[in-house]
Amino acid sequence: MENMSEDLIKFKETHINLGTVRPGSKHVMEFKYEGELEVNRNIFGRQDIITSCGCTSAKHIPQLKIIKVEFTTPDIPVHIQKLGTKTLPTRKSVNVGYKETNKIARKLLTFSAVISKE
Repeated sequence: MENMSEDLIKFKETHINLGTVRPGSKHVMEFKYEGELEVNRNIFGRQDIITSCGCTSAKHIPQLKIIKVEFTTPDIPVHIQKLGTKTLPTRKSVNVGYKETNKIARKLLTFSAVISKE
């Protein structure tokens, strides 16, 4: 059997590079897709979208065919700053669970940035 998720849902991009960002700044990204995406709901009725950290939130907006991701850039940790480092590369992920024919499928979306105090 062929991989149905590749045929039914196509994300225009699965990775976004934000470039250099300042600590405390807010960024909104939209992962657009083609096809019909029905995001699974967990036992509490919430969308089955898992982010890799507390600085990131995400939600499915079916009318626009997007997964909207909001990222608030954290500060560079003190122990890293003490080393004289003023930049910190970071990579975050958003794991989307969605319904597919007879099963739940998952899609991993990612974004990256370099946090800079300079």
